[in-house]
Amino acid sequence: MRSSLKRTLTISAAALSFVSASGLAMSASASKIKQVGSTNLEPTTAYIRNYKATGSNAIYNKPGKLSGSKVVASASTAKAQSVLRGYKVAKMSNKSYYMKVVSFDGRYRGYIYVGKKNPVNNFKKVGGGLTYLSTTTSTSLTNNDKKDLSFAKPGTDTQIYKAPKGSQYKVGAAVKDTTDYKGHKLVASKAAMNDMDGQKWLYVSDVTEPTNASGWVLA
Repeated sequence: MRSSLKRTLTISAAALSFVSASGLAMSASASKIKQVGSTNLEPTTAYIRNYKATGSNAIYNKPGKLSGSKVVASASTAKAQSVLRGYKVAKMSNKSYYMKVVSFDGRYRGYIYVGKKNPVNNFKKVGGGLTYLSTTTSTSLTNNDKKDLSFAKPGTDTQIYKAPKGSQYKVGAAVKDTTDYKGHKLVASKAAMNDMDGQKWLYVSDVTEPTNASGWVLA
């Protein structure tokens, strides 16, 4: 019986040694992956860097393969966000890419895996945990849109926005109070649908004060 017990202990010790060695090998392999590049993305491309999380990857405080990386938002939490804005790209030594994103409400911010192709080459074709999301769609001006317009309810309830409200990250109102433009004629030059809520917006300019009062208004 002692002989049998001795063999069992020997086998167990060998098995533990194998598991321990495997764990060390995996840790060593993971530690070899380094960040080898970082690109801050130009503000001029911001409007085409809106994304929806696919639910296949989590958001990390640093590119997921780096030592010390922690989950900021699980894959399911990331997917639940309406829109994510990408603003930075990290390249890893294993030729994979991570994009730094922030949720439109600012609650979640971090890196998410986007595949083996550099997203800088085409922001609308990213892989991994993100897919491109259009937040507005251009549409035609109707005959009514082309007529002389004016603010129906000038004041703080009718604001002029830099982009259709809620369609771009941290883009708010250009004019927060339109009281001073009561009765002024407005001319619409383009129209767009806000894909986030299905509402139509017009880009208008005040005929009298186009420099001070031009932007997007809910149609």
